[in-house]
Amino acid sequence: MTTPAVAALLSQIEAALRPLADALQAAPMRAYMLDQFAFLGVRATPRRLALRALPRLNTWTAPELLVLAEALWELPEREFHYGRWTC
Repeated sequence: MTTPAVAALLSQIEAALRPLADALQAAPMRAYMLDQFAFLGVRATPRRLALRALPRLNTWTAPELLVLAEALWELPEREFHYGRWTC
């Protein structure tokens, strides 16, 4: 069950990454992972820079973090599965 805080942060993460999507980068990324995942095509450095402005998670409870992680894993693109969310 998604809480308002999780839904808000999930929306912010998507808003930060989706505009950076690059179909030319997504194709080789998908091929490298043997077509196991869809990709937005966002390289690591731009992804990290885009996510740096988001709120820190050090005040979140373990259940909230788990709900956020599950919500991110439900998204098809691999960039949302990476665990580099700042604490």
